[in-house]
Parts: sequence; C-alpha cells; structure tokens
Amino acid sequence: MAWLRVRLNAVTRERADQFADVLAINGALAVSFYGDDGGEVLEPDPGELHLWQSVVLEALFQAEVNVEGIRTLVRTAGFEVLQLDFLGDDDWSIHGTPTDDVLDFGGLSVVGRHVSPDDEEGVIRLDPGLAFGTGRHTTTALCLRWLGEADLRDQRVLDYGCGSGVLAIGAAKRGAKRVVAIDHDPQALSACRDNAAYNRVVVEVGGTAETCVEGRFDVVIANILAGTLVELSSTLLQRLGPEGQLLLSGILVTQIDETKAAYKGIIFAPPVIEEGWVLLHGRRS
Repeated sequence: MAWLRVRLNAVTRERADQFADVLAINGALAVSFYGDDGGEVLEPDPGELHLWQSVVLEALFQAEVNVEGIRTLVRTAGFEVLQLDFLGDDDWSIHGTPTDDVLDFGGLSVVGRHVSPDDEEGVIRLDPGLAFGTGRHTTTALCLRWLGEADLRDQRVLDYGCGSGVLAIGAAKRGAKRVVAIDHDPQALSACRDNAAYNRVVVEVGGTAETCVEGRFDVVIANILAGTLVELSSTLLQRLGPEGQLLLSGILVTQIDETKAAYKGIIFAPPVIEEGWVLLHGRRS
C-alpha cells in the first residue's frame, strides 16, 4: 500500500488541533504533531500543561488522494507545505534518511556518506537532509535503474523536482555534459547543491523551469506526483529537445492513461511497473 505524507509549517497547538480536524474530514488517515525537538507530541495527562508553544503537523493520506486539492486546502488555510512525499508500508520515515546499505542500480549505486563501498565507480554518496530521495522509494529506484543502464555521454539532462539531487547526480555520473536540477523547495535545492559538491559533479541548481533554465534537453526526468506531471506537461515538453527522451515517475498504475494523454507527441515504451508504481519512458516523435 502506498501513502502520501504531507508535513506543514509550525503553528500554535490550538490552530493545529483545529486544522487536524479539517484534514481528517478531507481524507487524512492520520495526523501527528511534532515539537521543536522533532519528537512526536502526545496528549498530556490530566492536569499537565502543554510543553510546546508550537507544533508541526504531519498528515498521512492514501496515495490516490487529489494532491492539488490538498495543496489548495492547505494554502487557503494559510499553511505552508514543508514536505510532500510518497511512502510504503515499511517505516514511513525511512525514505528521507541516509542509508547504511549499498543500494545497487546497475551502473549506479547509492550509499550514505559514511559508507565505504568496495568500488567507487558510479557511486552516489548522499545526505538527503530534509529533501526526498535516497533511492529506497520505488519511484526513485525505477529512475535510478534506468539511469544506471543509460549512456548519457554528451547529453543534456533536466531533473524537474530534484529533491536530494540523487537523479541529477546519477545523470552526471553517467556522463551527461550538462545537468540542470530544479525544485520549488529551498531545502531540496540546498541538499542538491551540497550533495553535488560532495560527489564532485557539476549540477546547475535553480528554482523553476521558467526562470532558471535555458535551452532544450536531450533527457527530461520528473519523479513527482502524477497530478503535478499532468499539470506540468506543457512546461516539460517545452524543455524537451527533438527526439528527446522523457522519464516520468511517481505514477500509480491507475494513473498511467491520464499521464500519457497529457504528453502529446511522445511515443511511450511499455510501462515499467513495480510495487504498484510506474515508470514511463518515452521519446518525442
């Protein structure tokens, strides 16, 4: 089973209680509060005082939820989305934390910075910080396997929604001559810059495709939510060069047709499906 986690900015406990009810009415399966120390805020015993002046809300939804509807609800209520990512049935915080394992994706592998693999070739050393993307989540793993088999020499690659930068760094490790990574989240941009520098690869990092990207690309990668992929289809297609390759992930099986229909002029290969998640690879006709 897949889930969508949404973390919101810190607010007073009273306001958090009020909005938690709103989130539940709009499909949240669980809402948790976290204090300044990152620990979960539990209800005090009778007679005890609340120790937290402000709390961070974290809500869990089924992955099929209308994501843009949730975003609109949050913005209308005056909240800010700090983090939005997919989770599996295992420990649902694991996808944003460094790993002690060597995750093998063919021509690429991902390790934490403190791990010493036997072979350094194609190794991505990662500290995701507060950004999404360690290689553990299926959507990221699907993209990394594709990159691990791709020959990107002399290719220009755009990673839209870069998170930790793991896919952008992977593209650079596979020989891309230019890699651009963009994300609307400042924490993701910071993590991407830091990880690229640590891995000694050149990645141009910016905020949006409209303001930070020039020219067209041979490969455009977007590992984000299916609803956002549909919404951004014209933007991504504008950045895709002639005969360019498009790599889309973050898609559920039930969202394949809707996503493909949004990308006119792209001939898609059969989808790659793993654990209910889909990788779409296509080429401009």
